[in-house]
Amino acid sequence: DQLTQLLNKRAYQDQTRRRLLAACIQRSVASVAIMDLDNFKKMNTDLGYLDADRVVASVGRLICESVKGNKRVVAGRFGGDEFMFTFDADADAAKDVMQGILSRLSDIKPCFTGKDAVDKFRNLGACKASIGIAEYRFDALRYGNYDSEVERAAEDVITKANKALTKAKERKNCIEV
Repeated sequence: DQLTQLLNKRAYQDQTRRRLLAACIQRSVASVAIMDLDNFKKMNTDLGYLDADRVVASVGRLICESVKGNKRVVAGRFGGDEFMFTFDADADAAKDVMQGILSRLSDIKPCFTGKDAVDKFRNLGACKASIGIAEYRFDALRYGNYDSEVERAAEDVITKANKALTKAKERKNCIEV
């Protein structure tokens, strides 16, 4: 993704399929986290699209720094203000990483086009996000072959992570598993 330097949607999906396949073959666990910035629509309205993109770029840099060197996670931007993560780990390990990102979000300092945007960003309050996490345990081959298993696992874990995200967005600035 050019804006955030994270994987774009397609590259993220490819990496996720590979990781899920490896987890399937090894009969292990994988987790997915979905992060959505809170009040991003208001941020777009108040700051304008250009400066709101600068916020997204800053969040992308923070994510890159947070997962750099961690071979158990892959991160990507799905579009707008939505970020996705796939972990070669259970939901507890994923939550630890995501909690670190969530706690550092309020410290981001986007490079805005002018003082007006800086003041507006400050008035919006700290940058916050809601995060949903789900895990998938590959304990048996349920669907006959690895490809079918991985496809079903991807659908299942993303659906569950989305449900957790919806619950998190009700409270804002939190993680739901």
